[in-house]
Amino acid sequence: MRIDADLYRRWREALGTHQDGHKQREEFEHILRSVRSFYTDLHSWAVEEPEKWAP
Repeated sequence: MRIDADLYRRWREALGTHQDGHKQREEFEHILRSVRSFYTDLHSWAVEEPEKWAP
């Protein structure tokens, strides 16, 4: 899965702000690690069951 560099930049900027829009997040690396972990899982599943996960 590929996303546009501009979309990724905007998403990272949005992660830096709490949902209420007022407070800056001090740390959001744990969110990035969770997303990266999910993409790693998808990749592994696609290798094991391409008919189900590759598309």
